[in-house]
Amino acid sequence: MSNEPCFIWIGAGEAKDTTLLDQFLDQHPNGRVVLVEARYSSYKKLKKKFDNNQFVITHNALDVKSLNKKFYFFNVPEFSGFERPKDLALLFPGIIIEKVVEIKTSDLCVYIDSLNLELESNNQIYIDLPGLCYPFLCCLYESEKTKYFSDIHILNPKVTLYENSAKSTVLNQYLFKIGYDVFEINSEDPDIPIISCKKNYFSEKYILVEKENQNILKVNEELVHQKEEKERVISEQIVDLKKKSLEILDLKEECNSLKCEVQEKKKVLEALRLESEFLGRKVADKEAEVSGLENKNKNYLKELEVVGGKVLELSKKNEKQLAELSKKDGTIEEQNYRNRMLELEITKLEAQLDLIKDVILREKVF
Repeated sequence: MSNEPCFIWIGAGEAKDTTLLDQFLDQHPNGRVVLVEARYSSYKKLKKKFDNNQFVITHNALDVKSLNKKFYFFNVPEFSGFERPKDLALLFPGIIIEKVVEIKTSDLCVYIDSLNLELESNNQIYIDLPGLCYPFLCCLYESEKTKYFSDIHILNPKVTLYENSAKSTVLNQYLFKIGYDVFEINSEDPDIPIISCKKNYFSEKYILVEKENQNILKVNEELVHQKEEKERVISEQIVDLKKKSLEILDLKEECNSLKCEVQEKKKVLEALRLESEFLGRKVADKEAEVSGLENKNKNYLKELEVVGGKVLELSKKNEKQLAELSKKDGTIEEQNYRNRMLELEITKLEAQLDLIKDVILREKVF
């Protein structure tokens, strides 16, 4: 890596005015030169004009970040850019937008890093983009890239050429704020002068101290905010803990109540268990009794079957006897009649006998 300083010209266009470049090369004949141009037509002219290994010519559209952005092409080509015109028409009454193209931009700070610049090497940067000087300066300072540059050159128009562009006074104030003092103003174009600034190292140290102080204040503010936030959180947690404590007390009371209820339930369950065991024993006894009755019933059924058989047999015999009796009924009635007649005869004979006895007895008396 070379220790030679580097001159970076952003928005070089066709490099019609090379005053600043020439001054740099006079001081640093072997210095590096980087020319950056977004318009391809101008880029080709730069390549042709500076066909030298000392020059790095890049076709690139730089911005504070990489994104897709509209690029406005004017009929005055060197004023083409990313912003719509505002007071530009005061300087160029016939200026118009010829076309608008969306292009991909490259991050300025990333590009600066890619150049591998040396610190304290008198590097210079020329921002030849009147609509982007302020955002580019902010980007370089906030990302701590200004430490690479001893000289900064910018366009500082007296009127606001583009929409969203910073005023001249804002640019001057910001340059002083970041530690650069104006040492030369090129007013060949009085409407758009070129301001050249050198780094004021004493001012830079003050700025670094001030910046560090601001960082400390910011950190302190953040710590205060964190402290307040923690106090708020702790306060909320204390309130929450109190609520939780009350809830715990309620839960303890509820737990004690449930314990008592559980004890009562246990007693009821124990009584039910004992009753269940008693009923179980009774059921077992009843089952044994039922089983005995079933066995007896089976024996009775067997006996009934035997008795039924005997009854059937006797019934059959009875029926047979009844049949025989019905046959003998007539004979019995006839015999009864005969017996009655015989009894009458016997009665008669007994009467005759008694009579005879009586006669005999009389005869004996007499």
